[in-house]
Amino acid sequence: MNIVFTGMRGTGKTTLGKKIAKLIQWDFVDIDKEIEKKVNKKIDQYVDEFGWEAFRKEETLVAKKCAQLEKTVISTGGGTMMNPENAAALKGNGHVVLLVCKMERLKIYLSKSYQRPSLGGEKSAIEEMHEVWAKRKDQYYEVADTIHDTSRWPSHKKLLKTLQSVESLNL
Repeated sequence: MNIVFTGMRGTGKTTLGKKIAKLIQWDFVDIDKEIEKKVNKKIDQYVDEFGWEAFRKEETLVAKKCAQLEKTVISTGGGTMMNPENAAALKGNGHVVLLVCKMERLKIYLSKSYQRPSLGGEKSAIEEMHEVWAKRKDQYYEVADTIHDTSRWPSHKKLLKTLQSVESLNL
């Protein structure tokens, strides 16, 4: 069994995932970083060169591989769980934690973050947030086992307590 973090970009999937993994002494894997290792390019470079469709194919291969791990905290990319194949694989061996964050706070987090590729090409990552949230919200909630708000940091203690109460995780 794994813990799988999902949610919009900038909600803290990697930061919070690493912290939780350290606290429970599990491994940590970031799907986006695994893709970068596999293709030997940063995601924005790969997307610029090969497009989002090629990236999503690589993402599915990596997601399926990660789903086979045990006692691992997995940070997904913002769109990973939008693919039903990825969601089924990761949820099949994982407790899915949806990280949500107030849009005003998310804008601040993203403005301090590394350069992220635009999802559609016409707008900045920050400009796309409302549009992307509207498209993905229902699917995020559908796959979630736990919902955790990251609008106020640090928030790991509350989440850890919640996860410790999940019997299937045996924490």
